[in-house]
Amino acid sequence: MDYLNYWGIVSSPFRLSKESQLYFGEAHRVFLADLIQVASQPQRITSFLAPRHSGLSTLLGFFADSHGLGKQAVQMAVVGKDLHQKDCLLRVLMTAIGASGISGQHQAVCSAADKIALDHLAGIRSVLVLDRPLASAMEVAIELAGNCQQLHVLIAGDSEVLDLVPSRVHQGNKIDLKSSLGCLSYAESLEFIRSSLREVGGADDVFSVSALDALFQCAEGRIGLISHLAYQSMQQAFEFRIRQVTLEVLESVLHTPVRQAA
Repeated sequence: MDYLNYWGIVSSPFRLSKESQLYFGEAHRVFLADLIQVASQPQRITSFLAPRHSGLSTLLGFFADSHGLGKQAVQMAVVGKDLHQKDCLLRVLMTAIGASGISGQHQAVCSAADKIALDHLAGIRSVLVLDRPLASAMEVAIELAGNCQQLHVLIAGDSEVLDLVPSRVHQGNKIDLKSSLGCLSYAESLEFIRSSLREVGGADDVFSVSALDALFQCAEGRIGLISHLAYQSMQQAFEFRIRQVTLEVLESVLHTPVRQAA
């Protein structure tokens, strides 16, 4: 019997992707509203703080799929954390704005700036979103912003990433930290796990209460880590042929005992 049949589910739960029903807690909804609000304003470069495993990439992907900001038409390029090289950033941006590919970084930057300026005259806003970028990618983005007054750059990542962002660029213009992505509450954590299971045909009692409590405690409400630990715990229980994910199963995944909150 395979993993899916064992749990009576049609596909793996806890997927943070467009193919599954996205779950947003209150902190995610506030963060998304801040993204939309900032991208609609004239600020040039804005940074957003998000802890690791907090669902940032999923949220930015959802944001990028927006077809506009109110009455404002938008073309948006999201450079993911796996696209570290400068040419990758430029290629993603050029594709998003419909510009012709040009060899050479300086020429590509100038070509992108010209296309963005033309689109601005046509009422189209251009937004470049960097998802946990390396310093080299930020350098290119800042160069782009310097060459094109109409480009809005959003930089999102954890504190280590944002420490790489220069505090001032281009004649002293300050890069503002607009918002921080919070985590799920305990109640939201339970609802995320149970709704993810229901979506694929699973039962509500796959996890014991003590396992749910410990999972939230270990993940500190970070939806990406909750998703990872929940999946690994179900996989472990399947391998042990245990019909419920217990605290002991979760501890075997973590390789350490969980100290229960009082």
